[in-house]
Amino acid sequence: MKSLFLVSLLLSACTFSVPSVSTSLLMDDGGSDMGFDMNWGPAPQIKRMKIMPAGDSNTDGLYVPGGYRPFLKERLSAAGIKSDFVGSLQNDQGDPLLERDYSHEGHPGYVISQLASLIDGPMAEYQPDIVALMIGKNDANQAAIAGNFPSPKGEIGVELASLVDKILADCSHDCRVVLISDPPSGAGTAIDPYDQELNGYMPPIAAARYPEVEFCSLANVNTAYLQSDWLHYKAPGYDEIAEDIYTCIARIEPWRFQQ
Repeated sequence: MKSLFLVSLLLSACTFSVPSVSTSLLMDDGGSDMGFDMNWGPAPQIKRMKIMPAGDSNTDGLYVPGGYRPFLKERLSAAGIKSDFVGSLQNDQGDPLLERDYSHEGHPGYVISQLASLIDGPMAEYQPDIVALMIGKNDANQAAIAGNFPSPKGEIGVELASLVDKILADCSHDCRVVLISDPPSGAGTAIDPYDQELNGYMPPIAAARYPEVEFCSLANVNTAYLQSDWLHYKAPGYDEIAEDIYTCIARIEPWRFQQ
């Protein structure tokens, strides 16, 4: 009997419990992806980068569904950067590269002042981490038609700076603006001097507000890919634009968003 008692005592001493894992911890909260490491604790959250593509028809994609957005989405996904395009507009549901991510704030025909007049609402509702701002092509085109060169008292630069400040003031958290230059319309075209005037204002605007604002140059986009209107691009041109924008976005703390 004594030996049986000792065996029972030894078995009791060797008994251990397996830690349980709450199923609630395994559930995604909708804004990040969760995993578990070998220490039974939650792995670091991976934030989904909320990007608001904002601008005019080159953001909307007038002739090419989605414009540059499908190509940008493809690059972000390939780099392991989780992203979510946000905005009050949706289109291009047929483009597989967008991965059902159709939202944006690209308004065809809009000038800087028109975008400024409505940006408060989408900023408050969607609270983006990054605003990819490409606006001014229609301002330049209207100035070219009217023959206003340079714009009186640099008003196009003043309006652009005011829009950027408005977006920054609307940020509910530590967001960034990627200020994208007006895509080139081709040397010798009537609009080219106005494009150059507009783009000349952008580096100082960004530098005065760095690091909240990052200037992104599209100067090297191949104008051979322009549409016949000299304002919009064909798909290969938007692919190049997306490459430049991706490079600029990737400079903004990309480690927070990688898988």
